[in-house]
Amino acid sequence: MTANPPPTRGSTVTLAVLVGQNVRLARERRGWDRERLAEEANFVDIEWDAAAIASIEQGTRDITVSDLVALAVMLGIAPHLLMYPKPDVVIALGAAPPDSPGDSAAPEEALLFAETHLTAAELADWIWDPDGHPNTHIEVSERDLWVAADPGREG
Repeated sequence: MTANPPPTRGSTVTLAVLVGQNVRLARERRGWDRERLAEEANFVDIEWDAAAIASIEQGTRDITVSDLVALAVMLGIAPHLLMYPKPDVVIALGAAPPDSPGDSAAPEEALLFAETHLTAAELADWIWDPDGHPNTHIEVSERDLWVAADPGREG
């Protein structure tokens, strides 16, 4: 990760909160209430009710990668967009956002913050253009993944 100084503006949220906010936005854009999304989930054998949807949208319920993809399919949105941040948001990579150090943070606190948080711009840049991004430490193409999954495949 890059050793950027800690951001001093915007809110700090977890990835679960960020995904939840985007699920709510996509659901509302579809014109659905939480009950309708729960019905769609039950249709694909995910046992959620409106309360479960509410806890996902509030970022208090952990979801699996499978849940993320299922939500994206149900809502008609690309899965990576459910992780797309709003400007001026800082994403805490851990389970809970620690207090963000202010301008007077010690250098070691600033470094730790840079290693455990991504600004909205950093995450958005990484989502849209992973090649050459400072957070990309290994380059893996789609072809590399396909060949690794099926060694007899040459592309």
